[in-house]
Amino acid sequence: MERALGDYLAHAPIFVRTLKGEIIYWTLGAEELYGFTSREAVGRISHDLLPTVFPTELSNIDAELQSRSEWRGRLRHTGRNGKLVWTESLWKLRDGDIVVEQSTDVSNRVELESQRELLILELDHRVRNTLTVVASSCPVDV
Repeated sequence: MERALGDYLAHAPIFVRTLKGEIIYWTLGAEELYGFTSREAVGRISHDLLPTVFPTELSNIDAELQSRSEWRGRLRHTGRNGKLVWTESLWKLRDGDIVVEQSTDVSNRVELESQRELLILELDHRVRNTLTVVASSCPVDV
């Protein structure tokens, strides 16, 4: 049981960094998700290694993290070779300045959401065109 749990945790995309961003621990799961080995990641600033797009200013996220000891949100990272990786991330603050980042890859979900949004826009456009054609073919009473 412990061996299975250890194997599962080793493949979880988790890394540990300081509050200032310096990576101090990088799991095999993080390597699998982002493409960087532990040797390449440890010692680097996380948001420089994985150029990150945040839903709000990083200073706001850090303020929430420090006040609540936790932050959750969706991030876009850029992994090795420019691979875009969307994650649902959970940051937990430990010992005042250690951040444990746990990420769930939601790249496929984001792509599907984007496709759905495009289909909705296309459908709206077609419905409006159809209504315009119908309205223009109806006689107008004066």
